[in-house]
Amino acid sequence: MRRIFLNFRLAIWLSFGVLVFFVGSSPLAVQAASAPSLAVFPDKFEWSLSRGQTRDGEIRVVNTSDLALPISFKMVRWDAQDEIGGMNFLETQEDLSFDITQWVDIEERDVILESGEQRDIAFTIFVPANAEPGGKYGAVFVEPVIPEIYFEGGEARVLPRVAILFLLDIPVVGLEGQVEQPLAIAEFSIEGRSSVLSGIASRLASLFREPSTAFAATPAVSVDMLSGAPSGFILRVRNDGITHIRPSGTVSVFNAFDVKIAAASLAPTTILPHKVRQFPVEFIRDNLPFVPSAVERQFALGEYKATVVLEGVGNQPFVTSFSYWVFPWQVFIAAGIMIFALWLVRKRLIAALRVLFNIHSADSNV
Repeated sequence: MRRIFLNFRLAIWLSFGVLVFFVGSSPLAVQAASAPSLAVFPDKFEWSLSRGQTRDGEIRVVNTSDLALPISFKMVRWDAQDEIGGMNFLETQEDLSFDITQWVDIEERDVILESGEQRDIAFTIFVPANAEPGGKYGAVFVEPVIPEIYFEGGEARVLPRVAILFLLDIPVVGLEGQVEQPLAIAEFSIEGRSSVLSGIASRLASLFREPSTAFAATPAVSVDMLSGAPSGFILRVRNDGITHIRPSGTVSVFNAFDVKIAAASLAPTTILPHKVRQFPVEFIRDNLPFVPSAVERQFALGEYKATVVLEGVGNQPFVTSFSYWVFPWQVFIAAGIMIFALWLVRKRLIAALRVLFNIHSADSNV
């Protein structure tokens, strides 16, 4: 009986081992252990080329997966999709003078890389003699081409696709100076603006400067007023030029005493021609010489000035400012209620202070 039990247990373990072997060697397990992955260098080419010029380059591709991969290269155009860095990839062709996809010749558009293999793919850019001046933008998609038999039926297919960006500038003599300063501020404002306070302040200011517009639908003087420190700033920059720009800079806030109370750095950001790009403004609070910035934020009052300085475009920095006012009416109402309450009980308060003072005086005489 003991021998039968041992043989039964041995059979169970052998069956389990066979099951693990077949499951472990199934195509699904091989795929899970061999997910396709790629590495590509560099991530972009940013060149200035003249009409009729030819330039060669290389794209390095590394197969970082555990299996051999067929890889294809595809050239497309791209454009800005939104104001925060989104991109639209376009596969339709245009006229040769506009279409960068017809200027790029990739030496090998389909290759097979073994596991761990790296290869430099050569390409040539030829700018036509009639190329339109300005910025031209394309991308090379590098993606694996996996056969259908690699996937299980109904299985989600996730394949890496890497885009290498091309940003070309085609300058033409006599055209570069058409726009001396391509930078323009589409919007520089504050968040948390009080429409009621701003409307009252605008009408009061117009009453002194342009009395006839003080009670018009739109007063001549516009004043931005808040009931507390602003929750944030909005900065949207427009590129009016014909090629891309990459400005960077700072945003600073000064109080009524012309003391800088906050500053933010603006990272270099690419803006395509005739597009608007939004810059995130994240302040690093500085301390005032005598008052901590926390106190300045909690008890903000009076006029403030925000200044943005953008560099990297043209010979001179681009500077613009705007002013806003802070009137913490809640604080004044609370203080008024407190003063009024003290005024109501002033007689009792004075009597209590006299009694307290007399007690202290009696104790001192003893």
